[in-house]
Amino acid sequence: MPHEIDAAFLSLTLRSPTRRSPTAPGTTLPDQGIGEDVKTGVQALADALGSGKMYGVGPGSLMADFDEAINLEFIDVVHEYKGSKLLRRDYGVAEATFSDPSEWTCRWLTIQVHRLSRSPELIEELCASAKVTFDPYTRWEDVRQELGHLFPKVEVRRGEHLGEYQEHRIEESIAAIQVITDPDSVRNNFPGAGDIWSVELSAFHRSGSFM
Repeated sequence: MPHEIDAAFLSLTLRSPTRRSPTAPGTTLPDQGIGEDVKTGVQALADALGSGKMYGVGPGSLMADFDEAINLEFIDVVHEYKGSKLLRRDYGVAEATFSDPSEWTCRWLTIQVHRLSRSPELIEELCASAKVTFDPYTRWEDVRQELGHLFPKVEVRRGEHLGEYQEHRIEESIAAIQVITDPDSVRNNFPGAGDIWSVELSAFHRSGSFM
């Protein structure tokens, strides 16, 4: 089981990530929420944006649900925010934040798409464990087209312009997408113009408060 740690020890913990126990021979892995067939990263992100969930879990899901649904390595960090105890679980490609220690409940889930541009080992892990084949970079326009195909009634609204990023919002799935808009940004160790930086699924966008 992972250890809960204080944020002060984050740098130390990042050098010693928690690993899930090896699956015993003959054991059936839990459904990853993306079907039995391998999906592309574009398809997986479009599904997350339309459904508000990744691997079948998201805001409102209990930590026990995450344990059942996601078979990826993770790190847990516990910290305080405005007097409340929060736990952030980092899966590499995504970070889930939980509140209410009596029954840890996810409040928001961020898919850190930009990490894939410099983490080929993470791309390999996602393909092996989650049956999703991500490219190092993912264009927003490709995901938006796939979203329209999978969820034709979903409406994407343009949100705030945040420096080098343009935010787009989907109210139905409480999602926010950060897209790089700086024309001088080129693909290298980070995504370039037109690529997705991150996707956030959050109860905060719907209620105005995550507590």
